[in-house]
Amino acid sequence: MDFICNVCGTSNTGVENFGREVPNCGGCLSTVRIRSLVYALSMELFGAPLTVLDFPVLKGLRGVGMTDSESYARTLAAKFDYRNTYFDREPHLDITQLDPKLDGTLDFLISSEVFEHVKPPVEQAFANAFRFLQPNGVLIMTVPYGPSGAAVEHFPQLDDAGLVQLRGGPVLVNRTAQGEIQTFENLVFHGGHGSTLEMRVLTEGDLRRALLAAGFSELRFYTEDYEPFGIRHTQTWSLPVAARKQPFAFSESVRAEMMRQFVDSRREVASLTARLEHHIDKEYAELYASFVQRTAWAHGLEADLNEARETIRNLQAELDSRTTWARDLEQQLDGATQSAAAAYAEVEERTRWAQELDRNFQERTEWALQLNRRIEDLERELRALRAAKWNRLGHALRLV
Repeated sequence: MDFICNVCGTSNTGVENFGREVPNCGGCLSTVRIRSLVYALSMELFGAPLTVLDFPVLKGLRGVGMTDSESYARTLAAKFDYRNTYFDREPHLDITQLDPKLDGTLDFLISSEVFEHVKPPVEQAFANAFRFLQPNGVLIMTVPYGPSGAAVEHFPQLDDAGLVQLRGGPVLVNRTAQGEIQTFENLVFHGGHGSTLEMRVLTEGDLRRALLAAGFSELRFYTEDYEPFGIRHTQTWSLPVAARKQPFAFSESVRAEMMRQFVDSRREVASLTARLEHHIDKEYAELYASFVQRTAWAHGLEADLNEARETIRNLQAELDSRTTWARDLEQQLDGATQSAAAAYAEVEERTRWAQELDRNFQERTEWALQLNRRIEDLERELRALRAAKWNRLGHALRLV
């Protein structure tokens, strides 16, 4: 689940475990119990699910916390006339022995996991809580209780008691009002400061009866989930309870303070609106001037774009023309290549013919040289014969 913590305002994502006492807020480590208690307080005071940070500042609204968690107690102190009290230290409050001067002084009283620890009888503590509140005040509380059965009071005669630490564990020693000494072992303690000994185990029915017997007329058990604040109950008991004397209403002083804040808020909104309108007018004028300038720039850009488009069309036409010329040239090149191949073949053929003719010429030249040498040899022989004496004799005898 994704949720906003209504205690500290932290955004949480992907949370899976939602046990009652599981600290699953990444900011303040709040649990479902703490967030549901704050949710109940918001609904009872303002009738709307607000985060503590969004509570209005109403110093005329008086409240007391009984050992409240510091995660929201500091914020409540900043918003209201609120103080957190403790059983074991100052500011001290013992709800079982309420000072009469505190009767009817509170608009709200917060008690989380306290009434299971107070001295018996618990009905007296609820009656004192009723006395503590104004007629339109509200008690917001959480207390462990079972869904059914009967309540169990561990120490019904508790009067003058104390804890003794033995080797086997702590032991409660009690002297009753009649002077009887009692000892109790196997004690159950809850976490936290002060007296955290479990005094009782309540049930929903006994809790309702005790609150109504104390004088409260309106009870609301906050059983519903509210996922925007990460409130997902894993059981149907031990849920927050709101107890009232009568329907809630703000006191005159608180209403006056709320109206003053409302008027101040209206004035602040009016001032902010005026400043915003002035800022908007100024910004509008600047935006309009910028718009005019950008419009002129856009018109110029459009003219440049049209010119660029015309140039692109001309370039496209020239590209088409050159493509056609290139294709014609390619065809001519193919024809020339074929002609060159044919001419090359013819050159090779004529070269072979010339080489053959050259060989014939060389052979005939060699034959002619040989014939010439034979002629020269015959001529030498003829000259030799003519010069011979027999030849001269033949001439003389006219035989030659």
